[in-house]
Amino acid sequence: MRARAARLNLAWIVLLFVSLGFGSLLAAAAPVTAGASIEIYPIRADGKTVEAAPAVTGVPAAGETVVKAEFFAKASSAPDSAYFPFPARTQPPYTWNWGTGEPYVPDGFYDLKIAFHYASGRTESVVRQVIVDNTPDKTPPPSPVPLTVGSRTSASVELSWAASAAPDANGYVVERNGVHLADTASLRHAVDGLDAGQLYAFRVKAKDLDGNVSIDDNSIGVRLPSDAGTPPDPLPVVGDIRASGAPGVTPGSKGYSGNVTLSVQATDDRKVEKVEFFTKVLHAPESDYWKFPSVTVTGSTYSVNWATPYAPEGDVIIKAVAYDSSGQFVTRTGVFLVDNKADQPSGPDWEPADRPPANRIVGYFAAWSTYGSFDVANDLDASRLTHLNYAFADIGQDLKVKMGDPVQDPKNFEALAKLKAKYPHLKTLVSVGGWTWSGQFSAAAATEQSRTIFAESAVDFMVRHGFDGVDLDWEYPVVGGGPGTTPNPADRDHYPLLLAEVREKLDERGRQDGKRYLLTIAGGATASFAHNAQLGVSQQYLDYVQIMTYDIHGTWETRADFNAPLFDANGETYSVDKGVQAYLDAGVPADKLVMGVPFYGYKYKVSSAANNGLRQPFTATGSGSVTYDSIVGQKLTENGYVRYWHEGSKVPYLFNPAESVFISYDDEQSIGLKADYIRDRELGGAMIWELSQDRGIDLLNVLYEGLKDPIADGKPPVTSHALESAQPANGGGWYGSDVTVKLTARDNRSGPVSTEYRVNGGEWTAYTGPFVLSDGAYTVEYRSTDGAGNREAVRSVTVKTDSGDPELAVTVDPAVLWPPNGKSVPVHAEVLATDPVSGVADVRLVSVTVDDTGTPDDIREADVGTLDTDFLLNATRSGSGSGRIYSITYRATDYAGHSLDRTVTVTVSHDRGH
Repeated sequence: MRARAARLNLAWIVLLFVSLGFGSLLAAAAPVTAGASIEIYPIRADGKTVEAAPAVTGVPAAGETVVKAEFFAKASSAPDSAYFPFPARTQPPYTWNWGTGEPYVPDGFYDLKIAFHYASGRTESVVRQVIVDNTPDKTPPPSPVPLTVGSRTSASVELSWAASAAPDANGYVVERNGVHLADTASLRHAVDGLDAGQLYAFRVKAKDLDGNVSIDDNSIGVRLPSDAGTPPDPLPVVGDIRASGAPGVTPGSKGYSGNVTLSVQATDDRKVEKVEFFTKVLHAPESDYWKFPSVTVTGSTYSVNWATPYAPEGDVIIKAVAYDSSGQFVTRTGVFLVDNKADQPSGPDWEPADRPPANRIVGYFAAWSTYGSFDVANDLDASRLTHLNYAFADIGQDLKVKMGDPVQDPKNFEALAKLKAKYPHLKTLVSVGGWTWSGQFSAAAATEQSRTIFAESAVDFMVRHGFDGVDLDWEYPVVGGGPGTTPNPADRDHYPLLLAEVREKLDERGRQDGKRYLLTIAGGATASFAHNAQLGVSQQYLDYVQIMTYDIHGTWETRADFNAPLFDANGETYSVDKGVQAYLDAGVPADKLVMGVPFYGYKYKVSSAANNGLRQPFTATGSGSVTYDSIVGQKLTENGYVRYWHEGSKVPYLFNPAESVFISYDDEQSIGLKADYIRDRELGGAMIWELSQDRGIDLLNVLYEGLKDPIADGKPPVTSHALESAQPANGGGWYGSDVTVKLTARDNRSGPVSTEYRVNGGEWTAYTGPFVLSDGAYTVEYRSTDGAGNREAVRSVTVKTDSGDPELAVTVDPAVLWPPNGKSVPVHAEVLATDPVSGVADVRLVSVTVDDTGTPDDIREADVGTLDTDFLLNATRSGSGSGRIYSITYRATDYAGHSLDRTVTVTVSHDRGH
C-alpha cells in the first residue's frame, strides 16, 4: 500500500484539457543543453513515479532572468506535436499542479517539458520523463497461517491465527461454511451457538488498506464433540506443500518446468483418511480449482505428479486438503511459478489461417486471463476470428463506463492494438457489464439523462482505447440475478431505449470519423430474456445479437447435467436449439443471431454412479467449472475417466467411477455439430466463451473449418400474409367488411428483392404495399424472390368478404281474414331470400304476434325458429275500430353473418268496410 497525495486542482486541469484541446501549441526554439531542470513533488522513491496531482516546478538556469515559462505534457509514445500546453507563468515560482488520472491522463509514461524564455533572448527547454500510476495495489495479502483451533466445546469453538505477512494488513474476515461471519482486527475469534456433533468449515482471510482480500486458502473443518463429556477430536497435522523437479527454464528462475512432484506430510491421531490436491491460476476464481486425479501415499507423505507443460505459464496456486476419518480437514496452499516458456517456440504452435472466415466468429477475451500468463501475441489466434470482445469494462456510480481492471486493461489494450495491426480484418469491441458488473445498467437505462451519460461515456471509452464497437452484457434485465442487481420491471421498457441512445451516439461519432461503429449485446438463452429485453424491438439498433447458449445447466443446480446440450433429447433438458428458437420467435433475424459455444464445462462430484453420473446429485466440494485446456492437459481419459457420447443431446461427457466425478464439456465432435447447426439454420455465426480456455485452438479451428466458407443461400424467402378487417372473420371464414391484405417477405441471407401476387388466377402483379378486397370470394396467391435468385413456392390464402345484407321478400295469403266468425283460418306465406355474395345461410320464422291480448288459440301451428310457412290464425274481430292485426316476421342470414328481418301483416277487419 502506498500513501496517496492530494489530488490538487484536478477539476481545473480537466477543464483546461477540455477547453484548449490538444491541437495548437506555442512555438519553442530548439532545446539548448543548459542548467534548467524540473522538480516534482511528491514523487516516489524511484524518482520516476507520480500519482494524483503532483506539483511540477521549473528551475531556470543560474544567472538568467525569466520572461516567461511554459509547461507542456504528452504521452511518451506520442509525437512532439502532441505536447499539450498549460498556462504560462511570468513570475516565480514556476509551478504547475499536474492533474493525472482517467480519462485524460491514464496510467503510463509521460514526458513533461518546461520552456524558459529568458531576457537575454535565449530559450531553453528541459524534458523529464515520469510514470503515472494511480492504480491501487491489486496484490492480495497472504492468508494468516496457520489457522488453528483453541478451546472447543459441543456448542462453541475458538479460532486463532498468526498475523498476515502483508505489511499493510488491515484486519481479517472470518467465514463459516463459506458465508461471512465476522470482521475483526484481532488474531482470534470465538464462535458460539453451534450444534453438537456437527462439522463446520472455517476460513480466515486477511484484508489490506487497498481493500484486497486473501485468495489463498487456509480452511479447516472442525467437528464439535457430541456432548460435554466427549473430548474434541484433534485436527490432522499437515506440513507445507513442497515441490521437487526441474527448475524453471528462465535463467535464475525461481519456478518449475517439466514434471514436478508436489507433496505434503500429513498425520492424525487416528488416521489420515485422504489428501486431495488442487490447482488453479493465481487470480482465477475459486470455481476454477482443478483436482488432481490420483494421489500417491508413502507412509505419511502424500504426493502428486504435476505436468507443468500442460499448466498455464505464471503463478498458480496448489492446494492440499487432508481429511481425517471424522471428516475434519486442514488446508495448505502454496504459490508456484510455472516457467516452461523457453521450451516453447517463439511463435504460436499453430499456423495462422490463410484467410478470415466468411461468417462471424466472435471470441470473448477475458482481461483476467493474462494473469495466468495467457499471451495475446502467442496464444490468441485472431486469424480465425472476425470479432473480439474484450471482457469487461465496468460502470461507475456516475453511470459512466470505466476500466474493469486498471492493472491489466492498459497492457491488454496495447496488445490488442498490435493484434489489430497484424490482422486488419479483426474488429474489437469493449464488452460492458457481464455477470459481475451489471448492477448499474438499470440505473443507466432509467432516464433520458442517464441514458445520455452512459452512451456518451461508452463511445468515449471505445474511441479512446481503440475499439471498433460496444458490446453490452446486461445480465439480467427486469429480474436482476447478478451481484448488486435489483429486479426492476421498468427495465423492459428502458432496455430498447438505452440501445437506441447508444446507437445514436455511435452513429454521430461514426459520421465524424468516417466509419461505422458496432453495437451488439449478449443475452441469456431463454424466452424470458428475449421478452424482458424486447428483442423484437431492440434488434433494430444492433449489428448482431449474441445468445449465450451455455450455462444451461451448472453447479448452481442440484444434479449433474450438460452445460450446452444442442438438442433436448425428447424433452429431457432445455437446449441450445430451444434458446435459438426463442430468439427467432422473438423477432431476431436468423442472420443477426450469433450462437454461443463454450470452451469450458463443469465437473461434479456426484453421489451415485448411476447413468454414469448424468443427472445424479452432487456435492459442492470438488465441483466447479473446468476449461477445455485443463481437460486435454490432464489427459483425463488416460487417468481413470471414460468418454461417453449422448446422442440425444449431441454432446460428450466424462465419468470417473473411482472418483465419482462427472464432467460435462464440449469437444471437437460437438463443436463441429454446432458449426453444422449454424450453417443449416443460416444463423449469423458463432460466439466463443472464452478464448484463453483453448490455447491449442483445437475447438477454434473446428469452428473455423465449419464457418470459413460463405453459407450458400440455397433457401428461398418465406412470405407471410396478414389480413385486417373492421369485422373479424366468422366461423365460416367470411369477413363482414372490406379486407386489407399485407404481405411480408423475410430471407436470412441475401434478402428478399421482390414479391408478387395474383387474385383468382389473374395476372401476377408486383406487390408494392397493402391492397384491399371488397365483396367476393378470392384466392390470393403470392411468392417472393431473394437476391440469390431463389424463388419460393407459391403460397395462397382464401379471402371471403361480404359487407351487405341479404335480400328478403315475404307475402301472405290471405292477407285479410273475413268473416270474423272466430274460426281458425289457414294462412300461407311465400318467402324468397337471396344474397349475391356469400349466399343465404338461413331463413326462419322469427315471430307471429297479435296486437291485442288474444288467447293461446288465436295463433296455432306456427313453428318459430324454422322456415314454417303455414299456420292457423283465428278470425276473431277485436273491439277496436281498426280490427285485429297479426304480424308475421321472417329473418334471412347470409354466410357472412349479416341478417335482415321482414314483417308482413294479416288483419281481421272490424267491419266489412275495413
